[in-house]
Amino acid sequence: IRKNWELNRLQFLPHLALIDPNLALNVLKSWLRSNPYLHGPAYVASMEVALRWISIYRSVCLMDRYMDRQTKKEVTGLAVASGKYILSRLSTHSSAGNHLIIEAVGLFWMGYALGKDALGKRWRQISRKILWQEIPAQISPDGTGKEQSFWYLGFVLDAVFHYLLLEDRTRIPLDFLSRIEKALEFV
Repeated sequence: IRKNWELNRLQFLPHLALIDPNLALNVLKSWLRSNPYLHGPAYVASMEVALRWISIYRSVCLMDRYMDRQTKKEVTGLAVASGKYILSRLSTHSSAGNHLIIEAVGLFWMGYALGKDALGKRWRQISRKILWQEIPAQISPDGTGKEQSFWYLGFVLDAVFHYLLLEDRTRIPLDFLSRIEKALEFV
């Protein structure tokens, strides 16, 4: 199932949107048709939904002028449905850590995509709360990861960079930034 999940993350899509936006748009439309909401392995794990949204939103921003109104509507609907899905399945227990952090970043991106909409604002606030709590909990003061895995620490840092791309820097707590800085020194 992992191969299926990794393909469904659509991580190739932003690059494809840069070099061939029409092909990227066709891939996105095909994916939307072939993967209806809550059907199939693409909707088994909320972390996968979060990772996929980051790829989709980056791609949509790059190929916006090529998109028709119906596709924009479908992508907006996917953002709302995916955000609700993630919120209902946050990894707050055994997978708290990298899963929860990735989910929060994906939710933040969904909230960002919805702009000034009340739902978008709410999701950004929820995401901030999770991230600002989990980063100090998951990254030790010396920069090592609580999960004791170099790979997971890199995964978390990559997610945090995606969060930082969209966040207002003046809102970020110093403890959060300090842990990220220490993790980068460790890496």
